[in-house]
Amino acid sequence: GKDRESYEQELERIASGTEPISYEESEEYGMKIIYALEGGGIFRANINLPNQGTITNLPPQCVVEVPCFVEKGRIRPAFVGDLPLQLAALNRMVVQSQEMAVRGILEKCRDYIYYALYYDPLTAAVLSLDEIKRMVDDMFEAEREYLSKEWYHS
Repeated sequence: GKDRESYEQELERIASGTEPISYEESEEYGMKIIYALEGGGIFRANINLPNQGTITNLPPQCVVEVPCFVEKGRIRPAFVGDLPLQLAALNRMVVQSQEMAVRGILEKCRDYIYYALYYDPLTAAVLSLDEIKRMVDDMFEAEREYLSKEWYHS
């Protein structure tokens, strides 16, 4: 956990050549995935990718995190099959919430953004409907300078 300023200073020193690049391996999968994709062996990791039938009782268009085998030039998801009914129900609710958020963005419809968060299990567990609506409105107001005027009705 470096603060942003010290991180930027370190990057400047590396770019100027006064500090060598550190090649410390992190706990992240990134380098191991790239190494395996380039032919460095087979690596097993949990990876987020389009479902496409890996989890049979979730929609094919949703993104799922599943065990995968990474090897030269490809990522092969392991077949999972059906999730237990209670887990599938929770996941479908989250997927539908995400679909509403995407639809809201594509259609520039704030109502779908509200709906997405009304049905998000975590958000709904800690905020009332009125609080969720206020939170969304506050976020839109905070980002006004970056969003198109279509998001604002008055």
